[in-house]
Amino acid sequence: MQIFFINEFDFTVIYTRDDIQFDEDGILSFFKLIGEKLRKIYHYVFSGSYQVNIYQKNTFLILDFLNVSSYGKIDFDVTLFTNSVLLYEFYDFDYVLTEKIFYDGNYYVELEMVSDKLDFLEMGRIVYGKEVESVLEKGKLLSHSCD
Repeated sequence: MQIFFINEFDFTVIYTRDDIQFDEDGILSFFKLIGEKLRKIYHYVFSGSYQVNIYQKNTFLILDFLNVSSYGKIDFDVTLFTNSVLLYEFYDFDYVLTEKIFYDGNYYVELEMVSDKLDFLEMGRIVYGKEVESVLEKGKLLSHSCD
């Protein structure tokens, strides 16, 4: 599990196992696990209401937590996007030796193409949600032999 803070209230969680059940109890148990890690490592405590968008593709989960209110009891409004398109963005053409999409100065492939590389989060980032739509609509497909 990796956690990236966008600001002091909003953050993204990347999780890469498939032991999460997508029912109310399973999601709440997973949020408790995230809450424990947030408290221990970052001294962050859930408070108020959150909009949570969950993007899921095979064993990958991307959870965007947006704190919409810091007041009241803890509440999560969850939207689940199953079988989402998750792309990997990188800048080095030769990092992935396959067809890729070029868009706005970067290259993109399906996340599964790099998930076995231990350094993939250091060499680029995961793209999901509306940003994927722009890449797929406006990007140019390149073969590896292209320069």
